[in-house]
Amino acid sequence: QQCDELCSQVANFTAACASIPPAVTLGWLCPVPCASPDNPDTCAPNTACSPPPDPHAADPRGLLGFEMLLFRQGQGLARRKVRYGAVMVTSNKSIGSTVTLVHNTSGVYAVPTFLNLVSSALKEAQSGIGSTISATLDPMPLSTTELVGKVVSAVVNLLSTFVIIIAFSWIPAAIVAYVVREREAHHNSKHQQLISGVSLLAYWTANLLWDLCVYAAPLGLSMIFLDVFGIDAFVRNGALWASFVVFMGYGLAIAPFSYLLSFLFSKHTTAQILCLVINFVTGLILMITSYILSAIEDTKEVNRSLMWLYRIFPGFCLGHGLFQICTNSVAATTFGIEDKIDLLSWDVAGKDAAFLYLAAPTYFALAVLVDYLLHSPLAAASTRFDPHADGAAGLEDEDGDADVAAEAARVASGAADGDVIRLDRLRKVYRTPEGRPKVAVRGLSFGLPRGECFGFLGINGAGKTSTLNMLTGAVLPSGGTAFLGGHDIVMEQWKVRRLLGYCPQHDALLDRLTVREHLELFGRIKGLTRAVLTGYCNSIMDDLSLSAHVDKLAMTLSGGNKRKLSLAIALMGSPPLVLLDEPSTGVDPAARRLMWDAVSAISVARKECSVMLTTHNMEEAEALCSRIGIMVGGRLRCIGSNQHLKARFGSGYQLEARLACPSSTDNATFVETSSLPERIAPEQLGGFCARLGCPGRARLVRDGSEEGYAIVEAFDREGFVRALAFAEWWLVEDRADGLSSWLRQHFPDTVALERHDRTLRFRLPAGSPLAEVFRLLETARAELALEEYGISQTSLEQIFNDFASRQHEETQAVRGLFAAGREVECSETQAS
Repeated sequence: QQCDELCSQVANFTAACASIPPAVTLGWLCPVPCASPDNPDTCAPNTACSPPPDPHAADPRGLLGFEMLLFRQGQGLARRKVRYGAVMVTSNKSIGSTVTLVHNTSGVYAVPTFLNLVSSALKEAQSGIGSTISATLDPMPLSTTELVGKVVSAVVNLLSTFVIIIAFSWIPAAIVAYVVREREAHHNSKHQQLISGVSLLAYWTANLLWDLCVYAAPLGLSMIFLDVFGIDAFVRNGALWASFVVFMGYGLAIAPFSYLLSFLFSKHTTAQILCLVINFVTGLILMITSYILSAIEDTKEVNRSLMWLYRIFPGFCLGHGLFQICTNSVAATTFGIEDKIDLLSWDVAGKDAAFLYLAAPTYFALAVLVDYLLHSPLAAASTRFDPHADGAAGLEDEDGDADVAAEAARVASGAADGDVIRLDRLRKVYRTPEGRPKVAVRGLSFGLPRGECFGFLGINGAGKTSTLNMLTGAVLPSGGTAFLGGHDIVMEQWKVRRLLGYCPQHDALLDRLTVREHLELFGRIKGLTRAVLTGYCNSIMDDLSLSAHVDKLAMTLSGGNKRKLSLAIALMGSPPLVLLDEPSTGVDPAARRLMWDAVSAISVARKECSVMLTTHNMEEAEALCSRIGIMVGGRLRCIGSNQHLKARFGSGYQLEARLACPSSTDNATFVETSSLPERIAPEQLGGFCARLGCPGRARLVRDGSEEGYAIVEAFDREGFVRALAFAEWWLVEDRADGLSSWLRQHFPDTVALERHDRTLRFRLPAGSPLAEVFRLLETARAELALEEYGISQTSLEQIFNDFASRQHEETQAVRGLFAAGREVECSETQAS
């Protein structure tokens, strides 16, 4: 009905214009001067267009005057980039002048706007210059269907914004998880890459490029889905391009922001969860909070100031930018003002986009800087970033081995300056959670010449891995220094890493790379050319029996093959220095031999490099190492060749004997002759031990010592010990004491080393011939109740165990196992 009324009004313009003198002119054509003003029909057209004349210069009631007034009324609309209509004025002698209104149907208010334009021109032509008609909009109430449709459309657009923000919060969580995992202690592939020669800038740039490539997938799919599913708020009126600009800025900024957050975490699982929460809160919750604050009159100014702080979070910039695009796009479509709104202007989404593109290089530079300050030894030394780099942990032990002292003197005198690896009073102090200092390495001094394989032995906690971490730049020394290839490990760490091959204790492999890809990657890092790389990789895979697994992903390899791959990476490029931290752990004997051959070939046979090897396998140390040092409690306790250590610390023979278990008859007889009750309570034990002639054995049980383990276990389990079990324990102790006494009688200076239940180990002096020892033992075998026994020369493992027993962290009692030497004196009336 409204449309019919408007159309009828337009049609009536023909009658209104009939009184205007006819002339041939169209639209807003420039007026043409005439040679005969009195006869306009004879005017010749002139192609030269002059500026619009002053409307006062023509008769306002003539056709030319009406056109001039119409032009003046529409001058503002003519500046618009988008046209929603046109007015055409024609003249004909037979029918007079006609005004035709042409409108764009996409313009909701085009018809009334242009109708008012023509009406105002007609009124001004009839009433005089300055007369005009003001039009107002009084929209009719929406129908229920229209109202519901608009509400649903607005809700869908707003929910689309929320869903996008939530979905994109997962992207930084995925990024930070991989970054943190690469530096976890049990993985630490990042440190492996840095040791091999990758710079921090190259490492982070490679991560950024890869993350942007991965981000391209959700970015492209989001743009496609928005367009395909017709989310108008993000598609129409240039919103798709504005959304792309904001999405792209978010990708550029969120990756470096995630790198910066990664330094707050040590576990990738924790990092992933908290990073997701952080981006969800700063992206959605903070955006909603900001909107609420902006809607409250008293908090508008506070929110406007806080917006600068909010925008340091890329998640907020994404959420707020999309919200601005959504709301302004909907408003533009609803009110037909699409041409008036630039969605990337500073007051809409431009400010958020600008912050994102500015944050990208800023966060990236900060991430590289923080990583340098945290993990570069030079930066840590110059800024004292290592809080443990002090000497407040106490004095070094004063007692020391002569060989160790001689080696330290050689280093201090400068005689070891030509060694490939030289440690000079190297020291590391950690801080315990209670705040007390813990000395991990105490004044370590020794040197390794080229071509030597040095065995660095010690139990867990002895300081071996801490020493290797200092040499590779993972931690800063608290005192002293070390030189690798003539370069200081603190001041010239980047030069050191060019010379170094490193096999860490835990496999630092990239799960998604194959065996060949690992070797090619680290070969290129080491500087091998493509021409020699393929042959070198094939050769080292053949040496370590990895050829059958060449195309397998690292994550699918067995533990032994992972260790072989880690060793192959350490040997890539034939580095002059190789550090191997327990390389053969978890490897089968056949593969272990292959690894030994590979290490021996480069260090001993070809004298190409120096190898520093930590291991718990004494056989491995004997097979590979030309010199061995044993660490105890952070200090080097002995150093020398395998034979030197055996000759010095392994004098005499090792006797390992196993006592026969008393028979049930022996046990029953003992119970009967000793008049023991069926059950013996803990409070009765002392009396029975005293009555049997050895009261000290009750003390061993009460103190929870190893010798009384069987009785203690019975008391703990049942609250008493049965007579037969007590008899068996007592007879075994009698036999153990009898063996010890017999050995000291026939071999003075015998030392009890270890005991486990019925198995005892002794060190016998070297004075007696081996044949005489065997003869005496075989003669007394039945008397001593020996089930079996063996005699051997002192092994490196026994020497190692002897030193290891002195470590403070390992002195707690282990039930059933103890360092022998404590014996209970029994009276002469002891039962036998």
